[in-house]
Amino acid sequence: MNDKLNYKKLKPFKIKKILELINYKLILLKMINIHLIFYIFLLESIPPSVPIALIIKINLINLNAKYKIETILNY
Repeated sequence: MNDKLNYKKLKPFKIKKILELINYKLILLKMINIHLIFYIFLLESIPPSVPIALIIKINLINLNAKYKIETILNY
């Protein structure tokens, strides 16, 4: 199956606003280019027993960074 279509669990995000009891607007990082409003059944709550250290952190790439090309490799 294509990985793009699979569900992804990123990290906990705070709820900014509840819209009509079934949609939640989240506070996401600006580098994550996805829609901010999610259907309630696509979200999961984190159990209080889960230590914060076990929550996966996202390493984001700076999309605006410019890099100097050193070498172009042939395949």
